[in-house]
Amino acid sequence: AGLPNPRVYLGVLVAITMINRIEVDERKTALEPIQVDICEEETLLGYMQNCYRILFRERWPTWLGGILLGFVNVMMFAYARPWGTADGMRNWGDWLLRPLGLSPGELFSPLLYTTSVLNMGLLSGSFIAALLATEFAIRLSPARELLKGLVGGVLMGIGANLSMGCNIGGFFSALSALSLSGLGMAVGLTIGAYLAMRYQLWGVNYAVLKLYVVVELARPPDSAGKDNLRTLQSM
Repeated sequence: AGLPNPRVYLGVLVAITMINRIEVDERKTALEPIQVDICEEETLLGYMQNCYRILFRERWPTWLGGILLGFVNVMMFAYARPWGTADGMRNWGDWLLRPLGLSPGELFSPLLYTTSVLNMGLLSGSFIAALLATEFAIRLSPARELLKGLVGGVLMGIGANLSMGCNIGGFFSALSALSLSGLGMAVGLTIGAYLAMRYQLWGVNYAVLKLYVVVELARPPDSAGKDNLRTLQSM
């Protein structure tokens, strides 16, 4: 858990910065050719602008993201340890709770703990990628969505502690090493994702039904729609 070579951090930060530019687009299953329009008067400048657009503005294919993630994980396996994030976040929590006497006696500094520094690189890479793509913005969700995120985060934290790993260390890295624990977490993640999707679909259907009721109640009743109006009012 000591401090690795700074060059490893630099390489991981660059790789994560590139990976975070990949966005899932179900409509694109392969890398489509991108037309490069180079200005005749400013050839070098036009070429650089198009390269910047391709790297930081255009969508990258999902399969390329998988290859880069796999490459980073293999390099981390070969260097020291598999990729994970929950361990580093627990280190942050231990340091925050240390003044209250609720953390273990011996702690590594977050700046010296390997997983903690990798998490810092993940956040820094995401921030840099968002800035380069001009996508960075502070967006506030509705209160109900914030509550869902809070509850989901608590459940994810409980699950990560019970399984001794998050979806990266306990699933992605474990499954790539052919560990049975990765298969067990895959079953749990599948069940959780199914239940969460069912809940989201229920929320969407409820919102649509509620909007339909409001629209129907706003219409003036006629002789043909009186029965439907009474039915909607009873709902």
